[in-house]
Amino acid sequence: MSGLRAVTALLLLSVALATAGDSEPPMTEEEVVRRHVAGASAEALVREIDRREPQFDLSSDMLEELRHAGLPAAVIDAMRERQAAGRPAVVALPEAQAALPPPRLTVTFGPPDGAPAKLSIRRRVDPQLAADWELGNAPEDRVFANLALYLACRTPDHVPDHWRSKSPLGRDFRSMPRHKMLSFLAGSPNAGEGGEGSKVRLELPRAIEVEVQPEVAHDLTLGLAVQVSGRYYSWKHDTRDNLILGDTGLELAATVKGSGLRRLVVEFQE
Repeated sequence: MSGLRAVTALLLLSVALATAGDSEPPMTEEEVVRRHVAGASAEALVREIDRREPQFDLSSDMLEELRHAGLPAAVIDAMRERQAAGRPAVVALPEAQAALPPPRLTVTFGPPDGAPAKLSIRRRVDPQLAADWELGNAPEDRVFANLALYLACRTPDHVPDHWRSKSPLGRDFRSMPRHKMLSFLAGSPNAGEGGEGSKVRLELPRAIEVEVQPEVAHDLTLGLAVQVSGRYYSWKHDTRDNLILGDTGLELAATVKGSGLRRLVVEFQE
């Protein structure tokens, strides 16, 4: 009888562990790097990768970043294998619900009858900023190539799989948290032509209008990003959290202005 009780206890424990595992969030490449930096062994990381549901960005750029972070090859291989094993299929919404168009979120900039605002920054990157962002020493690494306005949602449930490869700010590992990019408006590719003394310019739209899911909370970030060395970095931003859209949508007002990198301003209005 004691042997039967032991087997039953083990079965119950296995069920409990499996149930607990189901409630864990998917494992991301960021978590793997954090655990590696914290001192986790390659063997422990591989075991955790095999156990957890994967949500890895394994694009070529990301793999280069993982190797640069010192992640062992065995861990990267385990991430690839776990990702290749696939994930459970997403259950489709009922046909009637899926057919309903989502309401629209609108962010307006200034009065509708006013002239569109224009932003500008000098192309030359400040030496201190170049050091903070660990930029290279090549000429193209020390000049801004573009300026962009973006609107993103940081609500964890709204962040897509492999979000880094789906966002122009996905390569920004310093200032941009996990997000779903809702709108990204860059300046003209020719706006920054010229030497270091020239400027990069961006003409703001009168409004940004995007479709978002209603009746759920959205954590929004509105910001300006600068491009240097082929990568966009978030520079100035403001946030509004727990915004819920009704069936008719929602309109927000914002102020975005400035001439010069240090004088750029981004603010949601009350």
